Formats: sequence, structure tokens, C-alpha cells
Amino acid sequence: MFVVKPPSAKEEFEELHRLLGTAAVAEVLDRRPESVSRLRKRERYTRPLERLIDDVWSVVHVATTRARWQEDQVRAFLLLRQPQLELKPAAELIRAGRMEAVLEAIPGPVVADAAAPATAATRPSPRRRAPVDPAARRAAQRRLAERGLRGLDRERLIAAGHEAWGTAGNDS
Repeated sequence: MFVVKPPSAKEEFEELHRLLGTAAVAEVLDRRPESVSRLRKRERYTRPLERLIDDVWSVVHVATTRARWQEDQVRAFLLLRQPQLELKPAAELIRAGRMEAVLEAIPGPVVADAAAPATAATRPSPRRRAPVDPAARRAAQRRLAERGLRGLDRERLIAAGHEAWGTAGNDS
């Protein structure tokens, strides 16, 4: 559970419901428990609700894979006030659209899982290269060669970017 991203918001919702229970899901989603029971019967959700379910699922995914939290720890993090989150529950910040702050508050190293697809929370950092299809790599190299940027060092690429954007050469 929470290792491989489900293909739909419905399946994400079911995983959250199995982990947290009706009352906790209701509190996390800011709904009444009766509404959660009705939501379980639905096949589709509104886009804002799908987004909220996806955000909560992503936070739980990171908490269970990166920090290796147990169910009670995840529930407490979502529902109780957290000192590292300005004494607000994580669920409140997720509903307010501040998921990045919630993800930063989850301690622990990133655990790479080959079976899990890249989600917002597990996407490789820009410094690490992801495996690339050889045909896509050749096409990218061809485009760079057409622009005369192949084989340039980092400083020259940065200078070219500043020139293209019309900005001064100050990197901060």
C-alpha cells in the first residue's frame, strides 16, 4: 500500500480510507463522515477533490516510503498540530495548497523505489539524470547541434541563457 501510485483518484481514496478510516479521511478532506461514505460509492470526483485526494495520497506515500512511518504516525501528522508546520495540522496546509511545506516537514532520506512511478514527491532531483531513451537523446543532441550549443561548458550555457533572457550575468 502507498508504494505504487494508483491509476485513479478513486483508488487513491480507497487506499487512504483503508489506512486512516472514515473519520480521519473526513477530517483530512474537511468533509462530514456521511459525505465520505457517499464518496466511497462514487466512481468519479470533481477536479478539486481529485487534486486534494492526490495531494493527501502523495504526502502519505512520502511519509510511508521516505520516513517509514507507521499508520498512527501518519494519522497524527495529518491531524494534529505540528511544530514544524507553524503549529498547524498537515491536512490544513494541504487543503490550503501548501503541500511543498508539508513534504519538507517529513524527515528522512529519500528512498528510491524502482517499482514506484515518479510522482511529485518522488520525482528524481534535477541534478540526477534519469534514464533516457537513446532515440530521444540523439534527437536532443541534434537540436543542440543545430543551435550550436553542443559541447559547451556550464558557464557558456549560463551566459547564453542570460543573453537569451536579456538578464545580467548574476547567478544567485
